[in-house]
Amino acid sequence: MSTRFLRCSIPALCVVAGLLAGCAARGPASSSAALSLYQSADYAGAYREATESHRRTTGSAQEQAALVAGMSAFELKRYDDAVNWLDRVDQSRDTEVAGRAIATKGLVHAERGNYALAAIDLSSAGRLLKGEESARAYYFSGECYTIIGRLDAAQRAYSLARGAGGSGTIAGQARTRLAPSDFTVQVGAFSQWSNAETASRGARARTSAVGLEAPRIVESRDVNGRTMYLVQVGAFKTKQQAQAARVRLGGDAVVVPLREP
Repeated sequence: MSTRFLRCSIPALCVVAGLLAGCAARGPASSSAALSLYQSADYAGAYREATESHRRTTGSAQEQAALVAGMSAFELKRYDDAVNWLDRVDQSRDTEVAGRAIATKGLVHAERGNYALAAIDLSSAGRLLKGEESARAYYFSGECYTIIGRLDAAQRAYSLARGAGGSGTIAGQARTRLAPSDFTVQVGAFSQWSNAETASRGARARTSAVGLEAPRIVESRDVNGRTMYLVQVGAFKTKQQAQAARVRLGGDAVVVPLREP
């Protein structure tokens, strides 16, 4: 399936700030100059300080520096650098460091449109992290599974998020995702309105031929908060009905929950 179709109608989210909020609160150590710069959104400064700290330290301090370097590189959209740093600590004996590294690698995969790998990494991070951090990782794993139409896996991830999150906000969002939902067939999702219009025109002939309603374009956000234009067909009470419509429509369409844009 083309990665241009691997998008979904989900809320706008500041992903790193939300998923890794616990990192800013609980580790690395609050005295870390690199972390302080990261917390103040000076990602270039944080990256420089973290790489220098990594050079001059050992042990847990060096691992923490590598983590901040990787997180900062992600924010700077230097994804190869981010993965290079995060690879150094994703097997750390410190499960919080390893979990945050794996979670950030999952976000790199999502940024690159590989939501299947993103979902796997985020689920792995959820198993390593605790409390609200674990819930965030599982929740975003569910979002990524939803994007690629793996709705059973998404429901499992949301259930784990609900359990890990207790009475927190993420647990509440997970409960919303687990609530009964209508479904739609998503033909594609695009960052440019013109591309969505082109896809909608192309799908219109197919929907007419197989007796489905005309496609619509819905403005939404992808997993990293970017505006996307979703080309969707129909509203169905059950997943089975939506899957039957997807088969009739053909192509690279996926079934996703029908959500408010």
